[in-house]
Amino acid sequence: LYGKSGDILPISGTQATLRIDDFRIIMAGKMQVSDYVTTATVLDDTGAVADSAEIEVNHPLDHDGTSIFQSSYYLAEDEFEWARIMVSAPDSKVPAVLTLKEGTAQPVPGTELAVSPGRFLPDFRMTESGPRSVSGNMNNPALEIILDGPGGRTSGWTFLLFPKFGTKFDRLDSVVFQDIEPVYYTGLEMSRNPGASLFMAGMILGAAGLLLLYLFDYRVVHGSIDGAGLVVTGVTARWKVAFREQLDGMEKEIGEAVEKEGAT
Repeated sequence: LYGKSGDILPISGTQATLRIDDFRIIMAGKMQVSDYVTTATVLDDTGAVADSAEIEVNHPLDHDGTSIFQSSYYLAEDEFEWARIMVSAPDSKVPAVLTLKEGTAQPVPGTELAVSPGRFLPDFRMTESGPRSVSGNMNNPALEIILDGPGGRTSGWTFLLFPKFGTKFDRLDSVVFQDIEPVYYTGLEMSRNPGASLFMAGMILGAAGLLLLYLFDYRVVHGSIDGAGLVVTGVTARWKVAFREQLDGMEKEIGEAVEKEGAT
């Protein structure tokens, strides 16, 4: 299941739910992820807190027979908390740094223009059907900039990692994409095994059976007797020498019994 901060996810097979309190990515270096951690709370059927933990790779949350694992994450296309751009207007000596949020426009100081954010693509690619994100990773973050003013509306793309390749706006000297806080969705895998204890008991009994088979070498011996003599045969076992000795012993005991029976 995937969810972002504040989402409540069902826990399969129970009346409980899982609330995503926080999700953070731990970076080892530029664009290199070392770990990702979900802070989550288990709520019972009344909404009361039943359990809570930080879930990370190889450290699941175990609750009432259900194991909740950190599996993956992805960035949502067209969703972000805020984006920061630097705008240079022809009549302004100092560039303006603006923080943009979805659905709102910011005036450009010293002008009659306003900028607002459009689409956000974490991994921008231009395809035959137009711009789209080819993955949920920040490989090529791009933000669409919408410019409104007396001359009408224009729009273009700016790139976080490649600022020189952004759209050139006629009414502005430059628009530089500086930073963004995307919306991250955590991917959680929920596993429930109500027969775990039965499975473990079966494993233990199976291991004990194999041990007994190893310690006790069971064999089937065939034989026949007639006027000409006695024949005893057996299947070759793991310990051939020991089996040979056992056959010799059986032959001796049967011979002695036959002689004794003949004497009586």
